[in-house]
Amino acid sequence: MVRLGRAGLRFFMAGLVAASLSALPPSAAAAGYSYLTAPQLAQLRALPIPVVLPASVPAGFRLVHFEAVRDVVKNGLHSAPSNNYRLVFGDTAGHKVDIWVADSGFGDADPDTSTFRRPFTANSSVLGRAKFDPYHLGGSWAWAASYVPVDPRNPKTMMNIQGTDTSALTRLFESMQRLPK
Repeated sequence: MVRLGRAGLRFFMAGLVAASLSALPPSAAAAGYSYLTAPQLAQLRALPIPVVLPASVPAGFRLVHFEAVRDVVKNGLHSAPSNNYRLVFGDTAGHKVDIWVADSGFGDADPDTSTFRRPFTANSSVLGRAKFDPYHLGGSWAWAASYVPVDPRNPKTMMNIQGTDTSALTRLFESMQRLPK
């Protein structure tokens, strides 16, 4: 039998806590969504569509726009074109990443693969593999992955993710986790 003093016991307990946290999946241990407020999280949880969010935001980026819209049908009239949410992240250099998830209403993106900018792919443990195609956006280049299925049980709900910083796009996409209701 090993005897531990008070300091030894604290060290032992801290080790147990650290080990238990490291055993949790990254979504449970790291997805605090600290970039969202409690009312924003409540709005997202109230949506009738699956919600996936980046578990982490690249250094230097912050949430610059948040929107969550629930379509309510009353007397056969829709209050919105779709159930959707949109998150826009930006940095001080003017790079942006726009994540939009909806159950309808997407337009078409016009990829331009004839230039020296090439498509790239990213993998998410939640969403699978997505191809990001280059396109010209208001005088600058951006990349977009369009019509990414969010949940196989709800095939109408898709994600469009686009941005001007390929590294931030990749990191945000790869860190996606499902928001528990």
